[in-house]
Amino acid sequence: MATPARSPAPARIGHGGHLAPIPGGRRRQLLLRFTAAELAEVTGRAAVYGVAPAAFAHITARFFEPTARALRRLRPPMSRQDAVALAADLVPLRRTLSGIGANLNQLARAANASDQGQRGAAHGRGRVPGTRALTDRGPAGPARP
Repeated sequence: MATPARSPAPARIGHGGHLAPIPGGRRRQLLLRFTAAELAEVTGRAAVYGVAPAAFAHITARFFEPTARALRRLRPPMSRQDAVALAADLVPLRRTLSGIGANLNQLARAANASDQGQRGAAHGRGRVPGTRALTDRGPAGPARP
């Protein structure tokens, strides 16, 4: 059984808004390139929290959880081949839903065509053939007397 993923240890901020040193150091680097406007935005956001831009980028990269909306925007568009395969997989489902809708329309027409309306249905008259088993049975178990 796989062990559940643990959230990373929180980053500690040291003197001057920089990341506090950790035993063994941080030996891996990630180069980020920004336009002047993007760097100004990151620097401004970091200043709001009182941290250095590098610490802000580090914390954001490690702890940011994108929203579902953001993930939808990041998802690559579906290829034509995948779209065709998905459409083919959905054909049986569409047919089933269409059949359910047709049956529901037939039941509604038959109920509306009854001359007795609600009064007749309450006394057992004007029932649509074959619906007794559905209407006279509780959530589970045999038909009620």
